[in-house]
Amino acid sequence: MVLDACRDNPFGGQRSIGGKGLAPMNAGKGTFLAYATAPGRSADDNRNGSNGLYTTHLLQALREPGLTLEQVFKLAGGEVQRASSGAQIPWTSSSVDGDFYFHAPTGAGVAPPPAPVIDLDQERYTAVKDSRDPDQLEQAAARMQRRDLAEILIERAKSLRSQTVVRQPDPAPYTPPPTYAPVNVAEPFRTGFAQWGADQYGAAVNSFTQAIRQGDNTAEAYRFRGLSYRHLGRNSEALADFDQAMRLGDTAAAANRADLAKEMGIAAPASRYTAPAPAPAQRTYQPSPPVGNSSFETGMNLYVQSRYGECVAAFSAVIRDDPNNSDAWRYRGLCYKHEGDNASALSDFNQALRLGNGLARSDIANLGK
Repeated sequence: MVLDACRDNPFGGQRSIGGKGLAPMNAGKGTFLAYATAPGRSADDNRNGSNGLYTTHLLQALREPGLTLEQVFKLAGGEVQRASSGAQIPWTSSSVDGDFYFHAPTGAGVAPPPAPVIDLDQERYTAVKDSRDPDQLEQAAARMQRRDLAEILIERAKSLRSQTVVRQPDPAPYTPPPTYAPVNVAEPFRTGFAQWGADQYGAAVNSFTQAIRQGDNTAEAYRFRGLSYRHLGRNSEALADFDQAMRLGDTAAAANRADLAKEMGIAAPASRYTAPAPAPAQRTYQPSPPVGNSSFETGMNLYVQSRYGECVAAFSAVIRDDPNNSDAWRYRGLCYKHEGDNASALSDFNQALRLGNGLARSDIANLGK
């Protein structure tokens, strides 16, 4: 006997009976109990049909030949789950021994058990649930009958569409600046001066020595060789070069000598260099500025004389007239460095480097040393 009785309590107002559906029961020996839905749940009455949802599919399963008692109710239960999108799950409880058939198997052998029920919606869900393609998720949800799984995929697709992914532009390939070649490198004093400005003091000593041999800006060559020696820590040689520069009429060397003598603890007589001998005629160091730019020449002469404040003003005038003059940016940076304004010096060295002056790279590396 099959009793379709998984219904809500019709006497809900009475306190002695409560709950939903049919309460669970234990099957006695030789008994098979089948529930249209899980214990404590109510079944779908299928108001549009003559039988409830469970009864409809059970009647169909009972007509299948060669199925055991358990196979009939499993077949019916699987169809009910698919038709209800998983909302109604039939239940069984059995203590039947052996195999019972509503329709005995035909032929000599026993019919093989039916193929297992495959939940296609569950398989579709498992296949795409981790996808990051919103279109794929929505297409899979549209083919599903189980709305619980379909809604999960739809929500994931919405979440993915709401995420804005900003693609960072590819970095521009690095193009090294062109190598900066000093002007007129064949002249030893000019070469030494460029090396001294780049803090290449050992090379500057060699260049200024060659300039002294050739009579190229001899007084200034002695002074700048002395400055190079001082940076190298060879103070005795620096002191001798400052003395010689003063004897040749380079008055700026007096301040250099006084600073070094103080550092070395040497006190020279005050009148020792008060009246230096007249310097022999020699050409003044004049770098080759851009044509028609007298401010650049002025700035270089001021720089050689360590008049750094005036030097900044001169090179600033050059930059106003020719913003692409990398030498003016670099030498103004060197003036700032000697004035102790390292922030302005760094800014000018960077601009000189952007304009192709490779010597500014070493200026930046040595800034603050």
